[in-house]
Amino acid sequence: MRSAIKMYTHMNAQTQLTDASPHKVIQLLMAGAIDRLIKVSAMMENQTGGYHDTLSNAIDIILALNCALDMEKGGEISQNLNALYDYMQLQLVQANIEKDYKKVDEVVDLIKTIKDGWDQISDQ
Repeated sequence: MRSAIKMYTHMNAQTQLTDASPHKVIQLLMAGAIDRLIKVSAMMENQTGGYHDTLSNAIDIILALNCALDMEKGGEISQNLNALYDYMQLQLVQANIEKDYKKVDEVVDLIKTIKDGWDQISDQ
């Protein structure tokens, strides 16, 4: 049953991405990173372990967000986001080394702030 739920979730995500505008894809990526990092933070705080794959996946999402920046068209905003995404990745690596969930929580707050701003932008 668990495998079927996992497959359904994966297929649903694939469908959302296929049908999504570039704006929506960024929203989905940010939401995915937030979701994964909240799970990582809880696992670190509770010292349950097993969070490495989820953390790695979240770092990959942040890297994808960084790669999606259009430095030419985005100007200063893209440069600032680039620096912020680099900072987030560094914080997450440090969080993994130090097993410090507070660093993960800081990154969650940063992504939420960016996502809130992104959500205010029209999808056109």
